[in-house]
Amino acid sequence: MQAMKEISDAKILLVEDSSFSRALILSALRELGFEHITYPDNAAEAWEQIVQSLLEENPFDLLITDLNMPEIDGMDLIARIKEDEFSRHQKIIVISADADPKIKERCLTLGAQAYLTKPFEPASLHAAIVSALKN
Repeated sequence: MQAMKEISDAKILLVEDSSFSRALILSALRELGFEHITYPDNAAEAWEQIVQSLLEENPFDLLITDLNMPEIDGMDLIARIKEDEFSRHQKIIVISADADPKIKERCLTLGAQAYLTKPFEPASLHAAIVSALKN
């Protein structure tokens, strides 16, 4: 089991196109003690950053993504990550306003470790992060 200090040092990639939602998630992450957070404007940029981090052998420990985004949505991003032999081990948490159980099931089947529905409780986010990073 990783120590909490190690978990709080996790490199997190946050993909959320809504500036309001991004600010809320960033605030929650910082309140939980996470400081190494990168937040690109969209999923296409996130994919580029994931690839670059792997090339530099300094991958993100965790991806937190929304689903409903323009161009590449979160579901497509998850599928792309999990289909790539180099990024398929990426830990992923989905935070979405979509409460449809079929969407949640699809994300988990694709390889997400957790699915939280907006609005979420910071304690739920923390538990999902700890669980994702421990496994």
